[in-house]
Amino acid sequence: MNNIVDDDERVNKNNTTTILKKENEPNPLGLTTTMVSSPIEGEFVNGAVTPPIKDGEQQQQQQQQPLTKVESFNNTNTTTTTTQPIKKVVTESKSTKFTCKITNFSQKTSQFYTENYTLWNLTWRLYIFPKGNNSDKDMSIYLDLSEIKQNNVPSIKTSFTVEIMNQKNPEKKVRKTADHTFDSRSGDWGFEKFIEIATLNDPEQGFIVNDTLIINVEIPYVYSISGGIATYDSKKVTGFVGLQNQGATCYMNSLLQALYHISPFRQAVYELPTSSEEPTKSIPLALQRLFFKLQFGDKAVATKELTKSFGWDTLDIFTQHDVQELNRVLCDNLNDKMKGTKAEGTIDHLFRGKIKNFIKCEKVTYESKSDEYFYDLSLNVKGCKDIIHSFDKYTEIERLDGSNQYFAEGFGLQNANKGSKFLSFPPVLHLHLKRFEYDPVKDENVKINDKYKFPEILDLSRYLDVDADKSVSNVYILQGVLVHSGDLHNGHYYTFLKNIDGEWLKFDDDEVTKSNFERVSENSFGSDFGVRTSTRDTNAYMLVYFRETEYERLHKPILESDIQPHLRSRIEKEENSANEQNFNIRLTVDEDFSNHKAFDLLEDDKFPIKTFKKSADVMTIGHLKKQITSLLGIPQERQRLWSWTMRRNKTIRIEKYPESDENTLQSIKAKMPMQGDIRLHLEIAYAPRTVPTTDNALLFPPMPRDRDSYALVFFKFYDPETKTLSFMGSKVIDINAKASYYIPHLNQLVKLHPTTHLLLFEEVAPTKINPIRPCDTFNRLEIVSGDIIVFQKLVSSPNNYSLPFATDYYNYILNNTIVKFKQIDNSSVQFSLELSKQMKYSEITAKIAATIKANPENIRLMCNSRFETPISPIKPNDNIPLFDMLTSANRITNQLHFEILNIPVKECEFKRNFKINWKPSSFGLNHNENEIVSVWVHKLGNENEIIQEFLNSIKNDSRYQTQSGITDATTENNENNNENNVNSNNNNNNSLENINENNIRIVEIRGCKISRILKEDSISTLGESSILRAEPVQSDEIELKDNEKIVQVVHFSRDYGYNMYHGTPFSFLYKPDETTQSLRSRIYEKLSPSGLSQKEFSRWKIAIIRYEKADYLQEDGTISTIDWSSNHFIGLEHPNVNKSHHQQKAIKILG
Repeated sequence: MNNIVDDDERVNKNNTTTILKKENEPNPLGLTTTMVSSPIEGEFVNGAVTPPIKDGEQQQQQQQQPLTKVESFNNTNTTTTTTQPIKKVVTESKSTKFTCKITNFSQKTSQFYTENYTLWNLTWRLYIFPKGNNSDKDMSIYLDLSEIKQNNVPSIKTSFTVEIMNQKNPEKKVRKTADHTFDSRSGDWGFEKFIEIATLNDPEQGFIVNDTLIINVEIPYVYSISGGIATYDSKKVTGFVGLQNQGATCYMNSLLQALYHISPFRQAVYELPTSSEEPTKSIPLALQRLFFKLQFGDKAVATKELTKSFGWDTLDIFTQHDVQELNRVLCDNLNDKMKGTKAEGTIDHLFRGKIKNFIKCEKVTYESKSDEYFYDLSLNVKGCKDIIHSFDKYTEIERLDGSNQYFAEGFGLQNANKGSKFLSFPPVLHLHLKRFEYDPVKDENVKINDKYKFPEILDLSRYLDVDADKSVSNVYILQGVLVHSGDLHNGHYYTFLKNIDGEWLKFDDDEVTKSNFERVSENSFGSDFGVRTSTRDTNAYMLVYFRETEYERLHKPILESDIQPHLRSRIEKEENSANEQNFNIRLTVDEDFSNHKAFDLLEDDKFPIKTFKKSADVMTIGHLKKQITSLLGIPQERQRLWSWTMRRNKTIRIEKYPESDENTLQSIKAKMPMQGDIRLHLEIAYAPRTVPTTDNALLFPPMPRDRDSYALVFFKFYDPETKTLSFMGSKVIDINAKASYYIPHLNQLVKLHPTTHLLLFEEVAPTKINPIRPCDTFNRLEIVSGDIIVFQKLVSSPNNYSLPFATDYYNYILNNTIVKFKQIDNSSVQFSLELSKQMKYSEITAKIAATIKANPENIRLMCNSRFETPISPIKPNDNIPLFDMLTSANRITNQLHFEILNIPVKECEFKRNFKINWKPSSFGLNHNENEIVSVWVHKLGNENEIIQEFLNSIKNDSRYQTQSGITDATTENNENNNENNVNSNNNNNNSLENINENNIRIVEIRGCKISRILKEDSISTLGESSILRAEPVQSDEIELKDNEKIVQVVHFSRDYGYNMYHGTPFSFLYKPDETTQSLRSRIYEKLSPSGLSQKEFSRWKIAIIRYEKADYLQEDGTISTIDWSSNHFIGLEHPNVNKSHHQQKAIKILG
């Protein structure tokens, strides 16, 4: 996944567009020509944008979209260089820091370079903009590498930290960190908004003292990059390798690395019996193989075997789940697999702790205690400055008094103290930091980015109960920090872990780098306050602590001899047979381009795949040609292969020169780091059979020595009458010839008279279609192999055509797109429309309305999430074009959702929408399915208006207007979802004409519990995404007898030591002094219409839940008087059989 960059923007200093000169064009000053330009569309490299460049062409702006990270070339006349040669592999340096002391800082009124500093045998300096760069509010700082401007110098990959010291209070220093690859195009990198200028210059702040500014720079490592392929070797540098990311599995990778670094856990996994199992069907075997390759491999390990053993499909792989949830589910699965084996009990021994929950009365001798096991702890971040405050909050005493008194058996209501104390902590302590919490104002979960500190040494002794075993040390050493960068919807996980020597390492998917605790804290403590910086969304999400006294045992090395022989031999055999495996190459021929009607020659995902067999240890183009002969029947001498490449302007073209027979496939793949696979184009010689095949010059001009005088170009023909663009073939041309020389050949391709006048264009980029004059030579036009020439007939009357010229056609396809529309709540309505990317909201809804025969004013558009599901409505603003609507979550989609409202969309601005679930049969109507009624009420309205609008909606529904009387609810069809369909047979007063605000109850459901009953309060605190449900009020619930009360019944299960609520709760009449059997009978009467059998219901336990503690009822007992509060309800404990139906898809592991 792409790392998410802070808003302060780590960027190149210039934000410029550069006009490149052709390699052989004279440039006496040796300078590049630079002009200031607006941000441009280009290729993303390391999170920045490189300009779309074609030799000799000035780039044009494609989209007026703000891009703040723009790479550019340096103006070399402002840069000094050194004569010191750079080494191929950069050697380690003892010093990794330097300090710049800038005196007379107030006199620095324009940008300046600091003096040079040498680290890692390279020359570094800072480039400082004291008055800001592109901003007059913030100072900008960039790190500059001098040697990178020299010729033939490899790119340099590094990470660096820039720190402005606070000379009055060192703790208030400002630090920023960046990762970057320095190359000839980007010789400096840094921070456009480092610190607010007003804050920096404020003498009270302490950053400038005696007109002196002190800046520290740390560069912990540097690695050379050769030919675009990083020579950085994680295994060689750190001793560890990473894990490949399948799509959105970075969260899994971070957890697996953390578990791998727990030696007893890894040893237990190795000890599981797996000799007769298959890795894609066995979690233990797949995990064994993954751990083995992490331990003994030298490159990043694939995780596909493991996810297949989980039973995951593509959606699971591209869904980012919760690390804590995956940890619980995986360890629970392994714990079951370990039973009856040598590894049994490992999970409990490593991760299980024990806590005591108590409620102790103040004035009577009564205490309620319960012990629970835990495998991780969830700690509050909001309102807590560090981990100590979180533990204080976790164990703080809550006083139960006033209306919240505790009911003590035999003593009645009493003042009491409720709290928790730890009885034991485990050797490995997993602490989950609650970074995501529900925000009632936004009515959604939000990420908490507050600064939160945690120490390397943590003493938890103070939190132990008096009865706990004090002989065991409870001092812990920080072992790992799992970090989340991003927000609730989009983000990236990586982890910091210690090796056996106590050195910090950063595990970021397939890359492992060295680190230190300063970098760990910089990346995981979260946002600081005071000095203004941009919003930080990178912070710790989960901490791993090792018990100090068991630190060495938990890090104990595992030898290869400790691993089961069958696993070692199995992997060794696979590695030996790897040399005999087949491999795929994406191979194109001219015929593959015939159906392509847009830019380039083929879409990126349409390159055909051909399978070849590895016939030699080192495969060459010559070897490949032999197999192409067998595969396609084309003689080797009539084959010429060209590599595909992506140019800087993001167009896909073949390379300038063909590949020689001696070139290895490995060297070709090394030139394609971004593509990940080998892509070749096969040029086929169709010369007459009479041509001697030994004379390669006759088959394939040019001769090798003349190759710079020839180019293989591709031709497209545009027909303005049919408005079509067609691929017509390729040809090797003499670049010294004039364009007019080939007009007869082009006419021949489309069967026109040889003297027909043609217009010629070069397809440079989607926004750049250049006219070609017939008198121009191809050399003057800088035509090289892979370029595309478009031709058309000369149009005598352009006004007779909607798209008379090829440039018009390209502009049309650039600004038009086919959009797929899906109707919400009606999946059968799906269709596609070709629309202009500049089309307005009202124009789009008019097109939809014409297609489905609806009122366009009532159609509301919804934007998409990264998984093509609707997430939020688009405001009906005609200033927002279609292109912006299709751009969501940093990606462009071709799909939009829409819904048909019962009010005009423009009225939504003044109203709020709520959706109410109800079941007509529970109100005596002959309709068995659950339904949703959408109601709109004024933003300043109250909850009673929701009830009135609901009643109006159902009474105006023609399906129910003809119904009267009562339909027996027991006639409804049985359904599988037992607890989600609650009805009652006591519906004597609930026919349609009798339904009113007095016998209907609308409740809000949150967390599978009823949070409140809607009455006459303001709707300001009610979120539009709230789950509302309509219930009938039974006749015996209208006038309650003494001590009777309407309470709620919830469904729950006891997972991981605490209540896990599920299903749909319902209101229920509590009767005091009722027997348990009578209560069970009345609850079953509510549930039986849904198809729940008496046998199944008899397995369910009934409990009275008070403040999350479940007191189970005796089946032969009687329920005494209960002082009901909002935290008291009746609970039905039974397994959750409908987990897969949750709106938030849970992690599944099937193996």
